Amino acid sequence: MDLCPPELFQKHVDSSSTNPIGATYAHAIFAEDMILLGMFRGGEPVFTNGGWENKVGMPLPTGAPRLTPEWALDFKFEKEVWYEYAEAVREEYRNYVMNAPEKVFEQERPFGPFGTKPLLSHYATLGIYHIATHQGKLRH
Repeated sequence: MDLCPPELFQKHVDSSSTNPIGATYAHAIFAEDMILLGMFRGGEPVFTNGGWENKVGMPLPTGAPRLTPEWALDFKFEKEVWYEYAEAVREEYRNYVMNAPEKVFEQERPFGPFGTKPLLSHYATLGIYHIATHQGKLRH
């Protein structure tokens, strides 16, 4: 994304089901923060603790951080501040995963389409599967 021109972060291709790159990136970071760090860890998301609402210029989404076309097309992405927020989330995630007792990750937890699995499985799959589902496709 470092090589991506700023105008492409907002670009939407009318003949596709893809969302703008910036909105998809923000959605992925919100999900990691709210679901993996907030819901599964049982604490406040980094967004709340770090005062990110003022920095990114928007409130934390209520409920699940849904990536709807309406939200994505309205979303204004500012690369530097979102990179800072993403790095704060990644750092918190790394610290948590490295320092949480192993028994925490062995706990079975239900989570929508992923079913009931050990928490470590949810942490691993959400980071990979979730991103892959946002690739979109061309409409014919």
